[in-house]
Amino acid sequence: HSSIWYFGSNPHNFIYLSCADYNNQTEATCDKWIRVGIVDGKVKIINNGEILDSKWYNNHPDGVAYIGKIAYKYKGKVPENGVVEIKEGTKYIRENAFRYDSLYSCEMKQIILPEGLVEIGDMAFYGCENLESITLPESLEMLCGGVFSGCKNLKEINFPDKYIKLSIEDFKDTAWLKNQPEG
Repeated sequence: HSSIWYFGSNPHNFIYLSCADYNNQTEATCDKWIRVGIVDGKVKIINNGEILDSKWYNNHPDGVAYIGKIAYKYKGKVPENGVVEIKEGTKYIRENAFRYDSLYSCEMKQIILPEGLVEIGDMAFYGCENLESITLPESLEMLCGGVFSGCKNLKEINFPDKYIKLSIEDFKDTAWLKNQPEG
């Protein structure tokens, strides 16, 4: 399986994602993606930081930067009410998308996730200390490693009614995990 996502207003900026492990049959189960694309006129295998250094990202307004159906990275200041909403049609939240590594992302108190979201990548919300609540949609199939780790004030998590694989590491150092009964 492979997908092409265009980003920005330049139709020549794109990322081609291809599953390097052809035994996997769906995008959700592929764990060996190859990212090749054109960013700012250069063909390259794309590492995480290269898009963040592109003209497209640097000129992007504050808010969630999307590449196709992927919430790629949050840029800039969070709205005053502390609520960030992921747009309808988003299938994936990329690893480290909201990870606290900027001055502003930690101001987020609530994130609203759309139905249809399938996967939240590794450490997507790591260290978002002010995040207080989240509702995981019924469509969610996978939480990757350490998703909410370090979200000290995360007290309320509404889980889907179906089984999804979880790990203690996904909730390490959260108020929610500290309030769970032992056993």
